[in-house]
Amino acid sequence: MRKIHPTILVVDDDVNDQYLIQSAFKKIGVTDPIHVVGDGSEAIQYMMGEGKYSNREQYAYPTFILTDLKMPP
Repeated sequence: MRKIHPTILVVDDDVNDQYLIQSAFKKIGVTDPIHVVGDGSEAIQYMMGEGKYSNREQYAYPTFILTDLKMPP
């Protein structure tokens, strides 16, 4: 049986918020991968597996996405 490692994708343009979110996940014991992207277009690249995110071993498809709704276009 293959063990599943959930992957969290955080989409936020504020580096302080990125840090706080990652710290909060670690504080509650989350050990699964947390990937952070800085804008919507990078999030789309991640989801599509394009560019630097093409390696799905390293950048697994996320099982949970946390996004900032007030990012600039």
